[in-house]
Amino acid sequence: MVKEKSYKISFENDGVEYPFAQGHDYFVKRLTEYFPKERENLLNYLRQMEVVCNSFPLYSLEANQTDFSVLEKQQSVSAFLKSCTSNQKLQKVLAGMSSLYAGVEDETPMYIHSLINYSFIKSAWRFVNGSSQLANLMAKGIVNNGGVVQKNSKVVSLDGAAYQITHVCLENGERLQAKWIISNAHPASTLKLLP
Repeated sequence: MVKEKSYKISFENDGVEYPFAQGHDYFVKRLTEYFPKERENLLNYLRQMEVVCNSFPLYSLEANQTDFSVLEKQQSVSAFLKSCTSNQKLQKVLAGMSSLYAGVEDETPMYIHSLINYSFIKSAWRFVNGSSQLANLMAKGIVNNGGVVQKNSKVVSLDGAAYQITHVCLENGERLQAKWIISNAHPASTLKLLP
């Protein structure tokens, strides 16, 4: 038996689990089973996200597609979803993975939704048993190459000079020095750590 390649979107007091499938055709096929009149709207939803995603440099590795004018008239995710379909339940299903990008109705731009959702739908691949294994392998590689992985340590500031960060300051007063410092926090959170 082949395991279905889709996540499920569900709502309180609904009793239905709506598939959020991977692969363009499969995504449309599975959702039209629940929304039979929405096939063309789902295809339009995918087309519009594709245009937005392909306007980003290196998204598809085709530099000739870069076109930031698409982003100038950017609308919110909720406005985008309403423009794709008038079916409110389908709008909610399509917004169902908004927790992945901390989406806020009427505020989060459509391009954020597109980059997350379209990448997910376009891909037919994912980590079996979760993506934490990637972090574990990365940590093992760091240690095997002489590095140190320090967990459960809150970073309170980043210090340095001449446009280069050289130290990470922890809540416990410890200052860690490194040649390369990489932040995987949101850029706004990282900027708050700078002097």
